[in-house]
Amino acid sequence: MCTSVPRSLTRGIIEGAAREAQEYRRRLRADVWIWADVGVKHASSLGNVSVEAEARDAVERGLADALIVTGPATGADTSPERLRAVRAAGGGCPVLVGSGLREETVAALLASADGAIVGTSLKRGGRIAGPIDVDRVEALMARVRSARAARASAPASQTDPSGV
Repeated sequence: MCTSVPRSLTRGIIEGAAREAQEYRRRLRADVWIWADVGVKHASSLGNVSVEAEARDAVERGLADALIVTGPATGADTSPERLRAVRAAGGGCPVLVGSGLREETVAALLASADGAIVGTSLKRGGRIAGPIDVDRVEALMARVRSARAARASAPASQTDPSGV
């Protein structure tokens, strides 16, 4: 987490570790990106902080290279409105969908995101512990290619509502 907003989980409280992450990256002397989870799933904010403020904090103070936006739990839908809000506040930082990307949500979510982290929807029966289902992967990627083509051919004002 690269934000200063502490979060509560059933296992306890988590706090951002942006400074430690930046120091570790410097020690590694590696060209690696730090992806910050904005509004960490399975967690509640301990403060009344907007998702926009959290995104700005992750980029400006946490020096995040990309922002991850998720739904409330593994596999749960990510809100397109939340993606747009994070994109608008993120100062041009890439925005990734962190949960809920499925065949039926690809077009809506990738209209406002640069990529996605996908797991559950690619598993047999959509179960976390299930094996990867090749048919699901192929179907999802067909939708992703279609969404990318639509985004590439659309005017900038339609593909990036934040103006970034």
